[in-house]
Amino acid sequence: MEKKIENAIPLIYHCKFDEAECNFDSIKKNYPSAPEGYFFSAMVTYWRILMDRENKQFDEKYFLQIEKTIEVCDKILDTNENDAQAIFYKGGSLGYRGRLEVHRKNWFSAVSNGRKGLSLMLEAYERDKENTDTYLGMGLYQYYAEAIPEEFPIVKPLMWFLPDGDKKQGIDFLTKATRQGKFTNIEATYFLLQIYFRFEKNYEKALPVADKLHNEFPENPMFKRIYNKCKESLKNN
Repeated sequence: MEKKIENAIPLIYHCKFDEAECNFDSIKKNYPSAPEGYFFSAMVTYWRILMDRENKQFDEKYFLQIEKTIEVCDKILDTNENDAQAIFYKGGSLGYRGRLEVHRKNWFSAVSNGRKGLSLMLEAYERDKENTDTYLGMGLYQYYAEAIPEEFPIVKPLMWFLPDGDKKQGIDFLTKATRQGKFTNIEATYFLLQIYFRFEKNYEKALPVADKLHNEFPENPMFKRIYNKCKESLKNN
């Protein structure tokens, strides 16, 4: 199953969404009690949404896919509450549900999902330190827990009960995920690019990351757009 997942994940970033979804549907059919197929099916839908964030036609499907992944994880955890993989994918599902809530500016739901997702991601890491994919979740939380309240002050009162974020530590975790993540290295690279370009406005650091993604996935319009914007921003500075 792991090899099938590794082969199918790049299809998402090549924007071959139907082909990717077909591959993950096959994994769900062959491994119906495992969370991986359900989780990565949701990731296909998430990237469909990212291609046109203002279009909400895929929101309901995405939330249903996330719920199904959590349901599958919970069934595993009902039998073995210490199952690190189920904890990891449940944490990831909650975190990514929170990501879409951020895009939709549903702040309370975003914060609540982020808190639960972080807690599970930390637990998954403690139970299986070999799982370097946990670096993505921890990096996203650490960075955005500090960055989001700075950009959207309305969120700050909702986050008083959460652990403080640390942007530098978040970047460190994400950088590790780009190098060591098994299933999350491409996703981590994308988020690192977004952070350097949009939040840090560090175009010198953003450009080589954008160049890497654009060269590897030339069909992806988002990567091409950010790459061109990085070059333009550097010229104007």
